[in-house]
Amino acid sequence: VIKALQRVDQMVGMLMDGLKYLSLDKCLNLILISDHGMEQGSCKKYVYLNKYLGDVNNVKVVYGPAARLRPTDVPEKYYSSVIETMGEYGDSERFPEGVVSLISMLAERMALSMDMKEEPHEYCLLDP
Repeated sequence: VIKALQRVDQMVGMLMDGLKYLSLDKCLNLILISDHGMEQGSCKKYVYLNKYLGDVNNVKVVYGPAARLRPTDVPEKYYSSVIETMGEYGDSERFPEGVVSLISMLAERMALSMDMKEEPHEYCLLDP
């Protein structure tokens, strides 16, 4: 368990380094979520998003093996500008840890869940 937590800590550190590099570390909220594993769930242990995000009416919860939170009011042009900024398959000089790509562009062999393939605007960082 300790090694797994150390690996997560390392990955979060890489994420924070990337956000700082892009000057995004001061202008976004980062929420890490996970399932409860073998622990029994209860309402006493819930975390209510509106406590941290205020109005959560514009947040969509996508369930499944790759569960995530998505804003529902992001303009369509945002996604194309991000891809133009990073290059269609990423910029190895700006992102030395991996390649940034639209999930819809990934090969089926990547074994992504079908619910992720249906959301073409999600991004992922792949190890080189």
